[in-house]
Amino acid sequence: MEILELIDRAEALVGASTKVPLAQKRMINTEDMLDLIDQMRAAVPQDIKEAAQVLQKRDSVVNQALMQAKAILGAAEEEARIKVRESSITKDAESHGGQITAEAERKAANIVAMAEKQAQSRRQDADKYALQVLRDLDARLGTALEEVEGGMNLLEKGQRSREGAREEART
Repeated sequence: MEILELIDRAEALVGASTKVPLAQKRMINTEDMLDLIDQMRAAVPQDIKEAAQVLQKRDSVVNQALMQAKAILGAAEEEARIKVRESSITKDAESHGGQITAEAERKAANIVAMAEKQAQSRRQDADKYALQVLRDLDARLGTALEEVEGGMNLLEKGQRSREGAREEART
C-alpha cells in the first residue's frame, strides 16, 4: 500500500476517534494506530525501492547511450578504413576518413554528454522525489505521533485521577 494512502488512513483514524469532552484531545484505539504505523514502516521501503528503480532505469539509459556512441564510433572507423583501402587516392581517403572519424567522435561525444546530462537530471529528480516523500511522511507521522502521545497522556492522567479517588475513598 502506498505511504500516502496509509497517512490518509491515519488522518481518518484520528478524525473518527472519540473526542474528549471539554478538551482539544481525542481518544484513539492504540491497536489500530500501532497497526497503521507498522504498515507505514513497511511501505516506506517500497517508496525507496521505487526511487531506486528510477535510478536503475536512468543508469540503463546512460549505458545504452554509451553503447550507441561506441557503435557509431566503431562504424565510422570501419567505414574510414574501408574507404582508405578502396580509394585510389590515399590522401583523399585519409582526409575523408579523418573527417568521418572526427564527425563520429563529435556525435559520440554529443550523445555521451546528452546521456550524462539526462542521467544527472533524472538522478536529481529521483532524489528530490524521494526527499519530498520522506519529508511528507515525517510531517504526517509527527502529527499523528503527537496526537497519539496526547491521547495516551490524557488516558494516563485520567487513570491516575481515578486511582487517587479510589485511595481517598478507602481511607
